[in-house]
Amino acid sequence: MHALVSSPLFADVLIEDLPAHVEREIYTYSVPESLRKQIGLGQQATVPFGSRLRMGFVVRLHQSPPSMRARPLQSLSQQQLLEPKFLKWLHWIAQYYLCSLSQVLATALPRQLTGSIRRLIAPTLPVAEFVARLESEFVLQPDLVDFGKYLIASAPSWKTFTGCKRKFGNRLQGWLDTLRQQQLIEIYDEMRPKVQPRTQLFVSYLKEPTGLTPRQAGVLRTLRQAGGYLTLIELCEQAETNTVTINKLEEKGAVDISNARLRRIPLASLSSEPQKRPTLTVDQEAVLERLLAALENPPQPEPVALLHGVTGSGKTEVYMHTMARVIEQDGGCIFLLPEISLTPMMLMRLRGFFGEQVAILHSGLGEGEYLDEWERIRDGEAPIVVGARSAIFAPVKNLRLIVIDEEHESSFKQDNGLRYDARTLALGRAWLNKGLVLLGSATPRLESYYRAIQGDYPYLQMPNRVHSQPLPPVSVVDMRNYEGKATAFSPPLKLAIEEALKREEQVILLLNRRGYAATVLCRSCGETLHCPLCAVSLTYHRSDERLKCHYCDYHCPPPKKCPQCQSDAIRSFGLGTQKLEELTHKLFPTARTVRLDRDTTSAKHAHLELLEEFGSGRANIMIGTQMVAKGLDFPKVTVVGLMVADLALNLPDFRAAERTFQLLTQAAGRGGRGDLPARVYLQTYAPEHMAIRHAIKHDYAAFAQDELLHRQDLHYPPFGSLVRLIFVHPRQELAMEVAKAFAADLRQRGPADLQILGPSPAPIERIRSLFLVQLLLKIPELQALRALLHKLSRQYASEVQRLVVDIDPYSML
Repeated sequence: MHALVSSPLFADVLIEDLPAHVEREIYTYSVPESLRKQIGLGQQATVPFGSRLRMGFVVRLHQSPPSMRARPLQSLSQQQLLEPKFLKWLHWIAQYYLCSLSQVLATALPRQLTGSIRRLIAPTLPVAEFVARLESEFVLQPDLVDFGKYLIASAPSWKTFTGCKRKFGNRLQGWLDTLRQQQLIEIYDEMRPKVQPRTQLFVSYLKEPTGLTPRQAGVLRTLRQAGGYLTLIELCEQAETNTVTINKLEEKGAVDISNARLRRIPLASLSSEPQKRPTLTVDQEAVLERLLAALENPPQPEPVALLHGVTGSGKTEVYMHTMARVIEQDGGCIFLLPEISLTPMMLMRLRGFFGEQVAILHSGLGEGEYLDEWERIRDGEAPIVVGARSAIFAPVKNLRLIVIDEEHESSFKQDNGLRYDARTLALGRAWLNKGLVLLGSATPRLESYYRAIQGDYPYLQMPNRVHSQPLPPVSVVDMRNYEGKATAFSPPLKLAIEEALKREEQVILLLNRRGYAATVLCRSCGETLHCPLCAVSLTYHRSDERLKCHYCDYHCPPPKKCPQCQSDAIRSFGLGTQKLEELTHKLFPTARTVRLDRDTTSAKHAHLELLEEFGSGRANIMIGTQMVAKGLDFPKVTVVGLMVADLALNLPDFRAAERTFQLLTQAAGRGGRGDLPARVYLQTYAPEHMAIRHAIKHDYAAFAQDELLHRQDLHYPPFGSLVRLIFVHPRQELAMEVAKAFAADLRQRGPADLQILGPSPAPIERIRSLFLVQLLLKIPELQALRALLHKLSRQYASEVQRLVVDIDPYSML
């Protein structure tokens, strides 16, 4: 009778951090009997690759043997990092964005999880026996004996292969072979996490044995009075004792000393008093009812609902009530915000509503904080996650709802690496999880709005502010009437600010350009100072006396003389937030200002501190870039100044009018949020432009109607799909040649309804000394082009330094 033999099991493993020349990313390994019971999809694995071990993820289990002999897996992580449904979603992302699964995985998982593998060398015998055998067996090889003694010379009882190789060079391998042959050493690989968990020693009361000293009895008494559980440090302080006494108590079985994991809680100091669930208005109740129905039966084929509510209509309260229903049903939620800087304020509100069930996740956290929050989410301790774009990858259990607030913001699209759009990823993830994506905005993307009014998914409207507060009226200031007068403040705006300050009210000034001056040029020869690495002018930052490139971070001190003609007539022109702040101080010397831009908010928690200063009333005027237009609610703001309303209108981007309308409408909505009447002053050189005319009236529907007609004529989204191809190379002519060949292939082999624009130099044609040439593709249905695009992009990628395939691009610059 033959013994039953189990069929061989194989695992396809996606290898991490492979060299660039390796084309494949998934390899097949055999699963040893010892690992069969614990292996599963999504586990991290250690596998042999070439002459060393590498880390990877199990992406498929099967019983089909490969054509070549499969090497065995070495080890597995204890926990499953990727659930099967999450892994399926990652595969979908790779297919949608025509990229590798490893690129998706590198974006989706915290880099803190990757860690490293180090090779260790350790003696197999106790020290005395090890030395005795060395000296007796290798008496004629004193160098090898010295090496063996080096291995045990100091703690720890092992040495790294890298350290030994550095110290002993090429002699090392022969010694290792000899010692291993004699079974005197073992060589093994250890997985090391990049971030170590934070732990602390705790002491637990067990019993009170006989024969205790008075000091020991006093320590136990202190521990019992504290509830039987204290940290070792706390017990030493409270009992006025030391670790020697506590260790003696452990030896007697009186206490247990254990090492417990401590979670690092980001923004733990933020006050979050428990809040009652807010009472909803009639509009909010009506919207909530429809949302709850959509939660129970998500729309198909796209599980989306669009909440279009004017600024101040109370969308956040609706979000929280919807999330509360999900939590009551043991579901999970992700709440996406357009900026990291907005997360602290929203975190305070959500913690007050949901307590410790809320986690925060974004790239601005410390490495330890990020990993601890990620693990808290994965372990089901935090069913609600709030964060910026990357929080869409949070490992939320039983995900039922994804809220995307200010869904119109371009920051939800990543413009480097994996160029994903969090809104698109949310749709795919919700579909797989049978959940719902809730898009919210006062100025929705035209793509979202069009699909909603076409009936593709529910269109929920909240046209009124809470408590029927009116939207602030807008005064248009035609700056052409003040040409020749060197001031950023028109007389109407200056007067309004003076009166608001007299009434002890507050002012917000928006200028979407940071720095001091936009351009530095020579008035003698007209030379403009440009970045030596990029095709853009340098911006003057007066705060640190530097000229800076906002694309590659190149910086230098401003020259005393023109580098072209040696004239000293170097002057700065244009207006940035730093210069606006300086002018504000001169015009309103008694006012206290805060400036909100990337330069002032780069430090950790700086954004929150500046908002707290303004919110408390210690500052009267807030100056900032588009940051001040997003999600801020200050009831004492009665004047909003839009300093240069048409700044972005002439950019070479088909979304320029939409972005201008959105920014102006959102910024105007910062005023009149309380009981005080407010007014918006819109300074412009193009008052007749369609986007500005509609923004003045807060008329989204009229703007959308005009802009959709324009887009339909030109076949721009939502009336088709876009792909932007960027060919990057140090030689512009070579990049152009490759782009032309790519375009010719597309014309010959692509669908008949494909439109190809270009190739042409990108609007910013050189960045970091590399030239950018672009092709823009328009097609009614992207699916018809996907396979060919994938094939050609792989074929041509090696002919340039980098070939970027940007699916659904959001910026044309």
